[in-house]
Amino acid sequence: DRLNLQHNLIKRIFNNRIIYAPIKFKDGDRILDCGTGTGIWANHVAQVVPQDVVVEGTDISRRFFPSPGENTAVTFHNLSTFDLPAEWENRFKLVNQRLMIACFSRPQWETALQEIRRVLDPEGWVQLVEVQQKHEFSATHPKYQKLLDMFHPMMRARGFILDSGSEIEEMMRQGGFKNITRAQRATPVGEWGGNRGRESWIWFQGAYRGMKDAILQAGAVESGEEFDTIMKEAFEECNEIPGVAHDMEIVCGQKDA
Repeated sequence: DRLNLQHNLIKRIFNNRIIYAPIKFKDGDRILDCGTGTGIWANHVAQVVPQDVVVEGTDISRRFFPSPGENTAVTFHNLSTFDLPAEWENRFKLVNQRLMIACFSRPQWETALQEIRRVLDPEGWVQLVEVQQKHEFSATHPKYQKLLDMFHPMMRARGFILDSGSEIEEMMRQGGFKNITRAQRATPVGEWGGNRGRESWIWFQGAYRGMKDAILQAGAVESGEEFDTIMKEAFEECNEIPGVAHDMEIVCGQKDA
């Protein structure tokens, strides 16, 4: 549910667009969704491109793939972005990837971008959607800042990046991409932001809870009870005091042959 909610939220943040790179598709083109999760983006894009465009999705886990009996125009593969098939070289017109900021270390980002570039066709594009975590809220929302201060040590301990947009953009420049663009949109967190704020509130709570064990292992808090208290107080503050928002960032780039 959280993965599908975040897809719909991102779509609304960016004016209901799901393709951001400047591409015109023709019959026979191929699209790849890396880290596809439930396949919601892949299934959606299959509905808006020409019928003979082939859409494929990959993920290291089959857990959330649509069941074999579901009606889907997408082919799903149980594969890692770090090791895509050799025969996929120069195969895809577009590669989409979203929300890997708390999954990939910097060296893994570099490997992923190398693999994505390899499987793009000579004029192909990649679009990367991430949430910016390098924010400062201590002056207005000290309880929410305490949550980030709990989260960031885990990110650093695992070699994850915080300033997602600028660091990914630079890695792309160094990694053989051209025509790189970067767009930002803020998403509010909490009741003050209406439906979007409530959805963001649910999404971020679920994301942080999913990283609870990693945060404890990093020693950022002393106990699960402390983690739960910080989470509860931070999100109560978001609802009570307007102002917390995170930037969603899209970085697009074209393969530089």
